[in-house]
Amino acid sequence: MKKAILHGPKEFRVEIVDDPTLEPNGIIVRVKACGICGSDLHRYHQGASPQAQGILGHEWSGEVIEVGANVTDIKSGDRVAVAGGGAYAEYVGIPWAMLNRNVFSLPDDMSYEVAATIEPVSCGVNAAKRAEPKPEDTVVVLGAGMIGQGTWQAFKAMGVAKVIVTEIGKKRLELTRALGPDIVIDAAEENPVARINEITSGEGADIVADCAGSAAALQQATMMVRGGGYWQAMTMRRTDVPRQPGNRMAIDILSDGGKIMLVATYDSMVEWQPTIPVAKGVRLIGCIAGRLGDSLELMKAGKIDTRSLVTHEFPLDEITAAFEMQARPEEAVKVVIKP
Repeated sequence: MKKAILHGPKEFRVEIVDDPTLEPNGIIVRVKACGICGSDLHRYHQGASPQAQGILGHEWSGEVIEVGANVTDIKSGDRVAVAGGGAYAEYVGIPWAMLNRNVFSLPDDMSYEVAATIEPVSCGVNAAKRAEPKPEDTVVVLGAGMIGQGTWQAFKAMGVAKVIVTEIGKKRLELTRALGPDIVIDAAEENPVARINEITSGEGADIVADCAGSAAALQQATMMVRGGGYWQAMTMRRTDVPRQPGNRMAIDILSDGGKIMLVATYDSMVEWQPTIPVAKGVRLIGCIAGRLGDSLELMKAGKIDTRSLVTHEFPLDEITAAFEMQARPEEAVKVVIKP
């Protein structure tokens, strides 16, 4: 079979390798579609580490073609989404296949291309669930790539009244507006921090999800998130307390600050000044994928829609061109490899 192996910075080689071996508790899946993740893009630019095999691809779907002797709830011909890597290839072997754990059956009306977005959507679903939003919250999602799209739609699916998305890529802005968050901010044209302050009357957002993964986005998140405790006590206005020179109005702890959800991966170290979130009493919460079942159910119910977000498709032999396209946020949202 063919498999694309990353050898160095911007260097994929499509090679012929042995077909995967069927294990008694496993399955073999013919890959139908595999999305390019931002984390894969980081490794593409940096090159494979000495410890890594360099075989990427973890956002994928396909058709089961062989089933191990001990597998009873999955059959040949099943259309599935799978958790696991190595899918820039024609076939992938899953040594231990567990239905609704690492293998998920697809509805007949869901395309393989859309199914390949279940994994990145799960990052957003996990972030939204960990944020524990309230209906009256104001939520800001920084970045409208696939993970940002899944994140803001997950917050809306959970009943949040005001969800705001910021982005700089024109194509992503266009597609986001069509899908319908409450407010879309073109961060290339206006200052997103000032705009959020205006929208929230200076209070700041209750939850900010960083789905952009840049130093600028992290700084914006700390500036636009709502402050609590000592920060609000300093800025509140009291008519029953005489104003004195140097009186900072620090009466007591009023409330916790908002939450910053760290959803994106970063391709390099960033310098960051934590004084502002410390003063605001902000909670920083790291997020990762892992809620594929929840994501699939939301997509089946029509509460998360990624159909318009698969903007480009490439064959496996053109994987380098596919990665170069994924690196252009002004043109692409999700690029899919179809072996």
